[in-house]
Amino acid sequence: MKTKTKTKTKTKTKKYTAKKSRFKKTPKKTKQIKFLSKKDLQDDINIEVKKIGSSAKGIRIAKYIGKKTIAPLKHYTIVKKFGTYYDPVYKMRLFNESVSMKTKRANAKVFSVLRGKIVYAKKNAGLLDNVVIVKHKGNLHTIYSHLDKISPTLKVGKWIPKGYVVGRVNNILQFQATKNSKYIDPTKLFK
Repeated sequence: MKTKTKTKTKTKTKKYTAKKSRFKKTPKKTKQIKFLSKKDLQDDINIEVKKIGSSAKGIRIAKYIGKKTIAPLKHYTIVKKFGTYYDPVYKMRLFNESVSMKTKRANAKVFSVLRGKIVYAKKNAGLLDNVVIVKHKGNLHTIYSHLDKISPTLKVGKWIPKGYVVGRVNNILQFQATKNSKYIDPTKLFK
């Protein structure tokens, strides 16, 4: 019996080696890596940016028709305006959908400009940092981003009056307004 099992094992091995020899090994093709000079790389980047075009294309803007209200900060200067501007780095027109308001006082209170319902309030929300979004009458939304602190009394779903403190800011507040998914110049809301 011992001899029979040995022969079976040998035949299996022979069949396996016969199958294995049918496969041909193909030589591996290697890719050559082309290194660009710094100037060529910069030229390629500039071409890619120009292909993108302008971020100002296709932006939908609406006019604010309503009563003037309070500003979100009491003491501020506008350091970046709403609308299109020319970016000297990318050499193209860009669109700024908000206004950047620099506070003149540390730990300044940020006020809701109109009565509304909190639809979003989150700390460390990516590019917007600490952000609060309030929905107002007529499907108008105001967005307060780059807050240093969000008011601890804010909860999603809570209705707040005009002038309610939504947070605090030490440096720059990004203030944005939209209506029906169209951008509104936020400075047109307040006096």
